[in-house]
Amino acid sequence: ALVVITAPWYYIMGTPTTAPCPFSSDDSAVATVEGRVLQTRTDGVSGGVSMGEEQDGPPDLVVIEGSMTLEVDEADIANLTSDEGKEDLADGIAEALDVESDWVEVDVSVDGRRLASKSVSVTYTITLPEDASQDTDAVDNLMNKLKSPSVTTALATAIKDSTGVTVSVSNVQATKNTVTQTSTTVTTTTTVIDKTAASGSIRSTIT
Repeated sequence: ALVVITAPWYYIMGTPTTAPCPFSSDDSAVATVEGRVLQTRTDGVSGGVSMGEEQDGPPDLVVIEGSMTLEVDEADIANLTSDEGKEDLADGIAEALDVESDWVEVDVSVDGRRLASKSVSVTYTITLPEDASQDTDAVDNLMNKLKSPSVTTALATAIKDSTGVTVSVSNVQATKNTVTQTSTTVTTTTTVIDKTAASGSIRSTIT
């Protein structure tokens, strides 16, 4: 049961006969009573945010865009125009040019005329990552491959390996572009947690 004590303390403990013990502001004590003693305290929290710092912009990227024409049997068109077929086609182009598959994206369109052999127009984009874009020798080597007369044979062989479709490659075009990346601002945020207890009274509940 909850006991509420309202009488003055000296009626309970008796009148003091001696002076109290010295007590300084640095001392603290909690009287021991039968039951539970509940104490409350507050932890302070403080924080701060540092100013943004402007960083040098990232390096330019090299993007090669181009096109080529594939001659293919009409029965094999679906193997090149489906989403999976386009991925396989991109893999073949990457293999022929000795670049990573995830650098290459392709789009495919088909001549609408009803012929036994179809002309498939392929547009491609090769986006070189930062490290490869900064390697001028590698970029020049890639462009030389695309301009070489032997590239059509290399592409036809690699596309057949990746798609299973026999093609004849012609009209390979390539243009090198430079893309400037935007700079960024880096902001650092720091939060400091102060574990020092705030001063305050101690509340006790006797049950």
